[in-house]
Order: sequence, then structure tokens, then C-alpha cells
Amino acid sequence: MKVKITKACDQRWWYSSHIEEVFTVVKADIDVFWVREVSPPYCLNFIFKEDCIEVKEVKGEDGK
Repeated sequence: MKVKITKACDQRWWYSSHIEEVFTVVKADIDVFWVREVSPPYCLNFIFKEDCIEVKEVKGEDGK
């Protein structure tokens, strides 16, 4: 599953500078998604579910 950050409910969250970016979800909890940051050291970090939307992956004509 992938999520796109739409806002940051607090500007201090790590993802406040990543609005409109898409991340692959590693784990989903009740109120957060766990994702890897995009730059080294690629920390495992959270995004509040209220701050993102699920991105539907569209398969190509070849089904991949």
C-alpha cells in the first residue's frame, strides 16, 4: 500500500516538508502508517492517517 501526504497536523512532524509525496507503507496501526524516510539513514517513521490518503496503484496494460 502507498500513501500520499496531504498535510501535517503539526509543522514539527518530520513529514511536514514532504506534502504531496508518496511513501510505501511498512505497517499500519490504528491511527498511523509506518513508512521509511526517503533519505539516509532511511529511518522507520510514522504518518498520522488523518494527514494522508491511500494511493491506488494503477496496473498497466500488461497487468503489472
